[in-house]
Amino acid sequence: MGLKRSDITREAFSLLDAEGLNGLTMRRLAASLTVAPGALYWHFADKNALLSELAELLMADVTEDAPSAAWDRRVMDLSERIRAALLSRRDGARLVAGTHVSRSNTLRAGNLYRRAFVDAGLSPNEALSKLFSVFYFVLGFTVEEQAYHGMSTEGTKVLPQAQEDPELAEMAAAVGSLYADVDFDARFRDGLQTIIDGVRWQLAHRT
Repeated sequence: MGLKRSDITREAFSLLDAEGLNGLTMRRLAASLTVAPGALYWHFADKNALLSELAELLMADVTEDAPSAAWDRRVMDLSERIRAALLSRRDGARLVAGTHVSRSNTLRAGNLYRRAFVDAGLSPNEALSKLFSVFYFVLGFTVEEQAYHGMSTEGTKVLPQAQEDPELAEMAAAVGSLYADVDFDARFRDGLQTIIDGVRWQLAHRT
């Protein structure tokens, strides 16, 4: 039986989980599938095409059974679904952030954001701008979250330069205490709520 696209993407996800995004190369993937590298290019023009396919697959279920609720609840729910999808794979956020996918799963998610912001009272163009702001927040937050979980304790130590500056030392200590017992779920919701509150403020102060 010949090599299928689904065989490649399934093995690519396994390699991603095992080695991370930096370790996912076409050569390693071919070796893992025990095929020549050229066999992969029959299905994917290059690595970017493969990564775009993986990103699209990661977004496959985020729009399923989307709730009928107030616009702000829909924005929060969809954002939490996307974050969960990104967290389901090692470096999932970096994977999606490094691609520009405009296919069905990603477009459906974007359209749900847009409809929610239009229902809030924004124009279609304003809604497009806000959906990018929210999506960039979700991606950026989750990139940092996954990096934190993969970071050694050495990465949280205060640098000597900061120790020599009282203001920087105080800031470093404050950040360190924040990360000592970080609740990413609560912090994520707080960041989203800030964006949602900003939309409400803009709508209330239209001239």
